[in-house]
Amino acid sequence: MPSIKPKLYHVYDPMCAWCWGYKPVWNDIKHAIADDVEIIYLLGGLAPDTDEPMPEMMQAQIASYWKKIENYLGTKFNYEFWTENTPRRSTYPACRASLAAREQGAEQSMLEAIQIAYYRDAKNPSDDHVLIELAKQIGLDVNQFASTFLSAQTHQALLAEISFARSIGGTSFPSLFLVKEGEKATQIDIPVDYKDAESTIELIRSVI
Repeated sequence: MPSIKPKLYHVYDPMCAWCWGYKPVWNDIKHAIADDVEIIYLLGGLAPDTDEPMPEMMQAQIASYWKKIENYLGTKFNYEFWTENTPRRSTYPACRASLAAREQGAEQSMLEAIQIAYYRDAKNPSDDHVLIELAKQIGLDVNQFASTFLSAQTHQALLAEISFARSIGGTSFPSLFLVKEGEKATQIDIPVDYKDAESTIELIRSVI
C-alpha cells in the first residue's frame, strides 16, 4: 500500500502584502518539496466585503507596511495605487476569484495575476470587474468564471475555507502547517522565514 504524502497547508490571501513579499522564497520551497508533500492552498480571508472607502489613516498605515516589506525584502510596490483608486478594506472578492479560478485548475495563475495587478500595476482587486478582466487575461472561460465567482455558493465555500484555515491556526498570512496522516494525525507548524528558503526546506524534510 503506497504511503500517504504529508499535507503542507499554505494559508494565504491574494491581497496580503507579506504573501507578495514571500513569493520568491515560497516558489523555491514548493519546487524543492513538490515530490515529498501534497501542497494545499487555503484562503485565509484577510478582510470581509465592504463598499466603504478605506479611511485615510488606514491607507497610510497599509502603505507603511508596504514600505517596511520593501525595505526588509526588496519587494517592489507601486504606490500609485493609493492615488489612482478608491481603496476598500475588502479582500474577499479576490479570495472568491481564487476559488473560481481553482475550479478551472488555475488558482496559482489567478493569485499571480491579482498580485501583479495590485502591487505592480496599481489596479484594485477589490473590484469585481478587475478580477473578471484578470480571468480573461489568464485564459479562463470567462463566462464560467464570472458565474462561479459571483455565486452565493462560492461565498459560502470561502467562509467554510476560512473557518477551516482558522481551525488549524491560520490566523496570519502567509502561514504553513504540515499534517502527517496515520493512526493519529499530527500537525506541525512551520515558521515562515521570509528570506531563507533552505532553512524551511530542511525543516520540512526533517519532519516528514
